[in-house]
Amino acid sequence: GVAVVLGAFGLTFFASTFGDTPEDASILAVLMLIVGTEFALSLPMRTMMGTITASLRYDVSTAIELVFKLVSTALIVGAILLGGQLVSIALIGLVLGVFRGIVWYIAARRVTPELRISPSLARRQAAQSLCSFSIFIFIAQVATILRFHVDSVVIGGFLGPQSITHYAVAATLTALFINATTSIMGVLSPVFAQQHGRDDIEAMRRTLFF
Repeated sequence: GVAVVLGAFGLTFFASTFGDTPEDASILAVLMLIVGTEFALSLPMRTMMGTITASLRYDVSTAIELVFKLVSTALIVGAILLGGQLVSIALIGLVLGVFRGIVWYIAARRVTPELRISPSLARRQAAQSLCSFSIFIFIAQVATILRFHVDSVVIGGFLGPQSITHYAVAATLTALFINATTSIMGVLSPVFAQQHGRDDIEAMRRTLFF
């Protein structure tokens, strides 16, 4: 997480490359810091999300995400109606991200009371097993980011960061539909994870092709 924040801070020095004016460059620099901080804080939260998903409690995970999506959309629309700009939207995402992480942690403790978090519990063998599977998830997520989020960079590069504000509302509403679709198919992820842990490739093929 610290490395992500430091990386975002380093990128701020290149903000002038993408901004047509000093004001645009300043806005981009602030956005990089906010988004980088939000991403860094989300990393521990993903562990809690994985705990609930592994327990097949999709009712809990879906309820949490649905509530925060609705709140996020309402706040973003309200901010724009009140004259807020792109930085305001980014701050909304950061603040909600912190609260969402807290909610995920509380939910994970309720779903799995035996959950313990301690550096002394870390094991190299478990880390290797997770990395061997997670590398493919990481590649898929990077591809998703490039597919669905690079358009904001293009819009900012040609029209300036202020133009992304109006686009962000439509993008958020579109994300609701995309998340609904991926959630339907996402129920298979724990099944694949269990089969991968057993090194049962044949079962993974049967599950993929039904």
